[in-house]
Amino acid sequence: VIIHAACSEQGKGIETIVPAAGLLAMQSTERNIRFIHLSTDQVFDGTSAPYTEESPTNPINPYGHAKAQAEALIRSLNPKATIVRTSLLYDLRTPDRQTVRLIEATKTGERYRLFVDELRCPIWVENLAEVLLEVATKNVPGILHLGGPESLNRWDLGMGLLQHFEITQTSNIQKGTIEESGLVRPKNLTMISSRAKQLLRTPPLSLPEAREKVQNLKI
Repeated sequence: VIIHAACSEQGKGIETIVPAAGLLAMQSTERNIRFIHLSTDQVFDGTSAPYTEESPTNPINPYGHAKAQAEALIRSLNPKATIVRTSLLYDLRTPDRQTVRLIEATKTGERYRLFVDELRCPIWVENLAEVLLEVATKNVPGILHLGGPESLNRWDLGMGLLQHFEITQTSNIQKGTIEESGLVRPKNLTMISSRAKQLLRTPPLSLPEAREKVQNLKI
């Protein structure tokens, strides 16, 4: 089984997304190897949520365009491939890069804005890994949405993570909007992951459920 989980950060390496996906899809077909490709909710424009696997893609940023092109190429080269669309990933053991920047801002007093109008279905990275391991044992061709079970804005997610890491000084963390930032970003990328719930045993966890699981593992 090939699980292609490569991603780009802050626009780096976008030009490699499509050719790399195509190469792996072709090689997996020729060698009859199961291929699981991680894609993104950003293949949508954020105007017609909630999105199912059958919803038409309409990306509005370069990353989303590249991932949508990669999806189409994979499906043409390897119809048996599984394309997993996921959302924001977070870690509850070691803070991920974005959470590290958020925590650092609470220490320096730097003003830090979290969008209240960008909705995603964030999922704990360890939970996603567990689900992917189950996907790898099954024949699940086509597109599969794997987001968390709740739709959260970045403010609620960020404050939940700060609470988890016991950060109480948050007065400089402020609410913001995409419109105020001037960025081109989809607003509502809520995904419906009902197909995954029907086919898989491993449930996607909400942020409170993931936090509870981590706490129980510490006991």
